[in-house]
Amino acid sequence: MTYGTAQDRLRAAAVAKLHKLTVSGWLLKVIRDEYRAVYGDTPPEKLNAEPDQR
Repeated sequence: MTYGTAQDRLRAAAVAKLHKLTVSGWLLKVIRDEYRAVYGDTPPEKLNAEPDQR
């Protein structure tokens, strides 16, 4: 995890460890769960959800 503060990274590591996942694995799980809760099975390419280009 490259974003957030050092404390954010430690928090993420602690929560991931509770789920017996790596931080990356836990973040993917959260993203997939949140996406499914909001969009169901709709493919993301149908949502025009391109990331912000900053």
